[in-house]
Amino acid sequence: MTISRFNVFLLVFVLTVSIAQLAVAQTIVLENSGADVMTTGDNLDGIDSGSVPAVVSVFENGGLNITVSGIGGTGSGSNELNSLANSLGIDNSGETAAAGDDSDQFDSAFNESVTFQFDQPVIITQLDFVGFDVDETFVFGGATIDTIDLANNTTDIFNFVTPLSIPAFTDFSLAATAGTIGIEAITLTTESAPVVPEPGSFSLLGLVGLIGLATKRRK
Repeated sequence: MTISRFNVFLLVFVLTVSIAQLAVAQTIVLENSGADVMTTGDNLDGIDSGSVPAVVSVFENGGLNITVSGIGGTGSGSNELNSLANSLGIDNSGETAAAGDDSDQFDSAFNESVTFQFDQPVIITQLDFVGFDVDETFVFGGATIDTIDLANNTTDIFNFVTPLSIPAFTDFSLAATAGTIGIEAITLTTESAPVVPEPGSFSLLGLVGLIGLATKRRK
């Protein structure tokens, strides 16, 4: 049987793919998409400043949890996370829309903020905002974002030039520091431990080794 270099390369490629764990970006949805579609926003909805810390599961990633470790605001009522059809924000029970409180966004006039932490290290690559207007700013995990930072300066998408790495069990805060801004989604990857190959992968590794040895002997 003739064994070509191409066949050896192909088997090595298959082995590499079979034992490597590739980081796949996941979009964590913070808006409430309706009764028929569950999201992380559904799990966060209704948590108020009197019930933190509170731990909820990230619906889009069954192995990841998020802790709400703080909810802030200076309005006259209690503050709670509010997830509606468009975005996640802070609802201040003592303030009305007429007074400037947008119940599903973060209002800088009332210093509304939330502090989260994940139970695994994550790398955040993209944020999807709602209602991000000119001259408004938002702080996410220490990064200050304004409209000139958004994709094409016209959309509500922000792409991190350098992905934001957040260690496990580390607080990071979200707040509008100018204007009224909601957040719809976070795109991230989790940093997982190295994978231990399954027995089938070891068998394939042995096969590649034998083929490589046979190829060497034929030279």
